Amino acid sequence: MLLDVLSGAQTAVVAAEPAASAGLPQFDLSWFASQVFWLALSFGLLYWLVSKVFAPGITDVMDARDKRIADDLANARRLNDEAQAAAAEHEKAVGAARTAARSLAAETRARLAAESQREREALEADLAARLAAAEDRIARSREANTHAAREAAVDTARAIVARIADVTVSDEAAERAVGLVRGEPA
Repeated sequence: MLLDVLSGAQTAVVAAEPAASAGLPQFDLSWFASQVFWLALSFGLLYWLVSKVFAPGITDVMDARDKRIADDLANARRLNDEAQAAAAEHEKAVGAARTAARSLAAETRARLAAESQREREALEADLAARLAAAEDRIARSREANTHAAREAAVDTARAIVARIADVTVSDEAAERAVGLVRGEPA
């Protein structure tokens, strides 16, 4: 009914003022009430569509996006914390392995040094025993050679005296003579 009244008013105003309709209709005061009505109706309908149909869908999408971003960030923080914990555990394990390796190396070095010391001492003892045996053999050989040389000297002295003086010299006298020549007491 209101539409009928408004449209009837429009036709009456348009018929009364044909010269005013020659310009822009939005500036014509006879059309003003109709334009305000349709503006209010269009704005109300558009507001209702946006607030009840479009905005909830957009809000739901934005909320879902925000939730997904928050979940992804929380998951990233959790994974980062796990990675840092794993890295710390790895560093601790590497440190323990280094300490164990250093300890093992020190033990091995000490064991090898002790074995080397024992072997060196055994070699030194063996060499000392061999040296003592060699010195003993040399001393016996020297003594035997000295005795043999003395006997040769005594025999030679006896032979010389027997040839030169035609005298037989006793073993004692020849030994005394050889001892005096060498500077040993008779």
